[in-house]
Formats: sequence, structure tokens, C-alpha cells
Amino acid sequence: MDAQGRKVIVWTGTTSGLNFLAVEQLLVKSAHSHGTFGGHFHGKLATEQIEKFRRRSVESRDRTASVSSKSSTGSSSTTETPRLHLILALRDPSSEHAVDALQRFGQLAEQSGSLVEGIGCDLSSFRATRNFASEVLGKNLDISTVVLGAGISCWGPPSFTEEKCEMGMTVNHLSQWLLVALLSPRIKDRVVFVGSSLYKNADLSGVMFRTKKGKSIGPIPKPISYAATKAVQALCLSEWSKFFQGANVDVIICTPGKVIGTMLL
Repeated sequence: MDAQGRKVIVWTGTTSGLNFLAVEQLLVKSAHSHGTFGGHFHGKLATEQIEKFRRRSVESRDRTASVSSKSSTGSSSTTETPRLHLILALRDPSSEHAVDALQRFGQLAEQSGSLVEGIGCDLSSFRATRNFASEVLGKNLDISTVVLGAGISCWGPPSFTEEKCEMGMTVNHLSQWLLVALLSPRIKDRVVFVGSSLYKNADLSGVMFRTKKGKSIGPIPKPISYAATKAVQALCLSEWSKFFQGANVDVIICTPGKVIGTMLL
């Protein structure tokens, strides 16, 4: 919680797609809980594809509600969405997508007394990731939840970061792993990894090291697919659970088929 009693959530990858819709849904629910209603979005991000995601999100939410709104005795139950303090990790806070998203989220946050702030965090750089974590920790807040939703697909020849790591693996896994580790002293409730069912078909040969006479001679020089990065993410989940066991922090992985916002309360 912050000083105003708002639940603190740190979130990556929120300026488009399902993560954008999950943040929007969460803020709308908070507005409903506190006596106001969040209007529909009419800004530049309301494209045909976003509207398709929105319809699927609402349908999935309704299906979830029909199952979970009854207690074991058959009586209805409701959960109030708290006021929120969202700290969004933005690759480029000055980009059109980021500006539009922050404007939309800010409008909804005002309706419930929530707070949304965007901070630059380029996950292709360990240095930038550390700077973001340092700024968040400097706020001295107890973080309820960290949501790791950022992800990229890399095509063509391999590209590498300033730390000489493959780009897709860095953004989709390594930097987010680093971010959780750095924020871990302040995380109180849960860590949510946004995974993908594509991991089931992943070819992990692209992340293995070649050997010659028993000695490592470097990674296989081929692009690492999105599916492979999500497979590695899933494989690390059990170790994260062990890491946080003493702190009683839940570690969760979900796929876009789930409504991410329903897992944060």
C-alpha cells in the first residue's frame, strides 16, 4: 500500500494489446467499486483489433464471473476492487502509444481516486532495467503485485543487446527476471508472469550452448523464437516459487486466455 492506502502494482507491457485491456478493466472495476463508472475509450488506441480483444476480454470475464460469483453455499458474493497505484514500466514514455495509454488510464484513475504513473524502462537494457527498479524502490512503497507482461517477437538474423545477449530472450525473460529479483524485497503478495501456450511447441536448441571437446564455445547462432523465451520463463517458475516461499509471495503464470486483471485482487 502507498501512503493513501492504494494497492501498488508494478506492470510491464501495458501500452497495447491484452495488457492494456487488463489495466483498463482493473481501473474500471475500481471506479465501479467506489461509486463511479469508467466510460468507453475513444482515443487512438481503439482500433478494430483492440475492440476485438476487448470483446474477448469481456466475454471471458463474464464466464469467469458466472463460475466464481457463487460461494460454496450457493450465495452470491462480491469483491470490492481497491483504489490502485499503478507504476507502469514504459519502453519509451514519449511514444504516441505510451502517451495515449497514460491519458486513458489517468482518466479512469481519477474516477476512483487511483494513481497511474509511467516510468521509462527499456527491457532490452539491463542498465535501464536497474535504473527503473532503483526509481521504484526509491519510492519506499510496499508492492502488492508485479505483472510481467512485456514481450517481443524477433524475426530475421539474431540481434543482440549492449550486454551481448540475444534481444528476444533479454526482453521476454532475462530483464524481467532481473526486475523481479531487484524488486523482491518490497513485493508482498504476488508475481504474475504473462506466458503463452506457444511454449508447448518451443525449440530450445536456440538457447543451448555448443560444446567442443567438453568446452562451451558459445550459443548457437540462430534467432531465438518467442515460444522458446516463454518456455524458459515457464521452466524458471518453480525456482521463483522457492525463492519467495519464506516471504509468502505467490508466483503465478497465466496465458492471454485468462483475464489478467482478475488475478490481481
